[in-house]
Amino acid sequence: AGRLADRPGASPVFRVGPVLSFAMPDKYAVELVDRALCCGLLLLTGAGGTRVRIAPPLTMEPLLLDRALAHVVELVDALLEGK
Repeated sequence: AGRLADRPGASPVFRVGPVLSFAMPDKYAVELVDRALCCGLLLLTGAGGTRVRIAPPLTMEPLLLDRALAHVVELVDALLEGK
């Protein structure tokens, strides 16, 4: 959650159990979900396309979860930089 919270365009970040939820400006949430899906990551949108939810499988190994979250942070950065 901390890596996402450090991004000015991805806030506020909430954590409830294993689920992370964060806001994206200008409906970038839908674009982020699309880009993540192309990379094999399943994210969800909510709040009219302004929030992203990450709900990893409870059986996911911590190393794989770390890699997936790092990739989500890269995608968030690219979107907010206009790439």
